[in-house]
Amino acid sequence: MDPQRRSTVFAIAAAGALLIAIGVFTRSWFTFSGTNMGGADGSIKIGLTGGQSCAGGQCHSVSLGDADANWGYVAIAGVLAGIAAIGSVVVMIYFVTRGRAHAIDPKKFAIPAGVGAAASAIFIFIKPNQIPVKISWSGFVAIAGFGMVAGAMFLAQRWLGGGGGPPGWRPQPGYPQQPGYPQQGYPQQPQQGYPQQPQQGYPQQPPSYPPQQPQGGAYGSEPPVQRIQPTMPRMPGGQSPPSQPPVAMMPMQPGSPGSNPPVPMMQKQSTTIPPGSNPCPRCSTGLAYSSTHGKWYCARCQAYV
Repeated sequence: MDPQRRSTVFAIAAAGALLIAIGVFTRSWFTFSGTNMGGADGSIKIGLTGGQSCAGGQCHSVSLGDADANWGYVAIAGVLAGIAAIGSVVVMIYFVTRGRAHAIDPKKFAIPAGVGAAASAIFIFIKPNQIPVKISWSGFVAIAGFGMVAGAMFLAQRWLGGGGGPPGWRPQPGYPQQPGYPQQGYPQQPQQGYPQQPQQGYPQQPPSYPPQQPQGGAYGSEPPVQRIQPTMPRMPGGQSPPSQPPVAMMPMQPGSPGSNPPVPMMQKQSTTIPPGSNPCPRCSTGLAYSSTHGKWYCARCQAYV
């Protein structure tokens, strides 16, 4: 709490309360001095608490109700509002000194000041015409005091209220910080594998799932070719297809006449069985036998069977 601001609020509230007391309890709202209607010299002073008429060295009190009933009711309302406004200043100072400035609600604490200012203005402007008096200074002093008290209430809540919390609100102490959790509030257990529920007022973050690899390999790769288990068809007569051994190529000495580039040691050989003798079980196309792989090959299906 800023001591300078607190002193400023106290000064404004105390000055307002003093002006209210002066304006309410003095009879200088209306004054008259000179020759009265009886031809004698005298003076009249009128305030919220009544009036006083002096003539020929004698003074007597004047009741506002005798002059006008409505005028008297407004005066009573102004006096009560002034006392309540002074009491609200005392309560406000007590709350501030006790560290409870956040409990000051200007909408409630400033009601007496607002009622007093309204009653003072009405009291000034509904003066009966049959009373030969003029407006004096006490009414304006009282109105200024009511305004200062109301302003002090708003400044106390704004400057000293701890961030403008609602009446009766107190900030809750934070919980001790734990590693891996936020400092204030209850620690939240992290959820693994499930998206967190979105909070109101904040955009929903997409769940962070681990990237899934597409089935069958990395993205962009060709799908695997389905391999069919080879079946060795039987030749007519129950004989197996002949198998030819691989032909070994003898390397030639470099630089010798008629030498050719080296060729692979293993060379793909196909059988001499005529195509069409063994049809493909899927497309009925003639199969060719590969002695290198020992399997039948379908050129249309591009697969070994």
